Amino acid sequence: MKKKEILQILPLYGFVLLGLVFLFGLIAFLYNLYEVMGILAVFCFISSSILFITTGILSYKWREDKEEFEVPKWFYLLIPLIPDVILAIIIVNFLETLYFIIFLIGTVISYLLIFLYLKKKRKEEFKSTK
Repeated sequence: MKKKEILQILPLYGFVLLGLVFLFGLIAFLYNLYEVMGILAVFCFISSSILFITTGILSYKWREDKEEFEVPKWFYLLIPLIPDVILAIIIVNFLETLYFIIFLIGTVISYLLIFLYLKKKRKEEFKSTK
């Protein structure tokens, strides 16, 4: 399987995993199973990280393919922020503060990886223009 095909499939897996986490999280919340909710928060962190990284990379690649649409690069870094905000609201309302802190750390790491990818791409573009 090519790298591009894997990148296009990963957001789908991320959304499916996130959907399952929300389903089981809702069941755990209804039955007051806080230990299960803590474990689900970790899966939530993993699936959201997959989503953040792949949507950030794919949105940047989409911009590369559509050179006639000049949209600022920061706009595409906002795309992963949408599920981030939704998840943060859910975690703050339903889970303990510790899991929210874990989630925030995962978010920061995800965005750092996106920025490193964009920086690497910019260096490659700069070298190819010389």
